[in-house]
Amino acid sequence: MVAGYFLATSLLFGWAAGIASIFSNIVQNGLGIVVTIPLVTSLSRIRPQLFNH
Repeated sequence: MVAGYFLATSLLFGWAAGIASIFSNIVQNGLGIVVTIPLVTSLSRIRPQLFNH
């Protein structure tokens, strides 16, 4: 995902902007993981049938 954002930003705004965006994209992904894990855990307790495949 970070690589995709890097490529898109580089194509639109130049390679320097692509490199500059890497750190913020890594932080965004990390925060997404930190929020998602407790959210999925809570939802799986409330509606366990949603998570049984």
